[in-house]
Amino acid sequence: MTSKQAPEDRVLHEMPPRSIDWFTQATIIFGGFLQQFGWFFFGFGMIFFWIFAWNSTPMVAMRNFGNWEPATGTVFMIEQTNSSVNETPVYKITLQYEVDGKTQLGDVYQTGQSFSEGQTVEVDYNVRNPEKVRLEGAREAMFPWFTMFVIIFPIVGLVLVYISMTSNLKFLNLLKIGEYTRGEKVKKEATGGEVVINNRHYPIYEYKFKFSFENNNYYATCTTHLAHTVEDEEKEIILFDRFNPEHNIVYDAMPNAPKILKEGMLDPAYLSKGIVLILPAISLIAHGLVAFVLWRI
Repeated sequence: MTSKQAPEDRVLHEMPPRSIDWFTQATIIFGGFLQQFGWFFFGFGMIFFWIFAWNSTPMVAMRNFGNWEPATGTVFMIEQTNSSVNETPVYKITLQYEVDGKTQLGDVYQTGQSFSEGQTVEVDYNVRNPEKVRLEGAREAMFPWFTMFVIIFPIVGLVLVYISMTSNLKFLNLLKIGEYTRGEKVKKEATGGEVVINNRHYPIYEYKFKFSFENNNYYATCTTHLAHTVEDEEKEIILFDRFNPEHNIVYDAMPNAPKILKEGMLDPAYLSKGIVLILPAISLIAHGLVAFVLWRI
């Protein structure tokens, strides 16, 4: 039988610069609860973006750039859509008009109904794309401008991804070039925040660890709800930049930190760690395809 390696026995003998395979790097970059939540928020929020914001007046106006010319047309057809604004149905109004002797059909939208089929109206058509039309009293898009507010959801998601990824990239950099040492805990303070997982509440703490390098003392800080990961050893592992020791990280506070083998080498990420790549991949590929299709319509 082999004995389990005690946390205190972990010593990183592998000297910088360390070579880390691309898969392990990817699991580090995209790891962490905050980033996974950010990708979920972004991916889910983009669904509402494509449904509402993409079909709102500002977005449609941006796509229908160019010169506009007046024409006389008629209301060809009025249809009630499946959408509503403030519980009032949205109607699609199909207009018929002529451009250079050719009959064109173009759609505008209205919340409620104030036009009638066969009514003569004055319209403006887009010279670049004559199928795009404007009508006073109606709008070019299915939804009014204020539905753009849904863009806040994917933006918040991207902000969370950015914050987490910035921290993860710092960790990856120090994993490659950082010096190994251990730091003594000198502070543990509740931040007042908490993480809720499966209806269980985990308070978030801020930690500070002191370490020495070339007869000077430095401090490494971290914030985590996984208190046991940074309290299971008398002194915690710190990685720091020897040319700027204030640039440092608390090793065990980082998501998807590679296991340190008893030989003192970094253990490459197992295939199961790749689960953190699923949400980013689905979000980027799915919404990238939607964007490609919509821009070509």
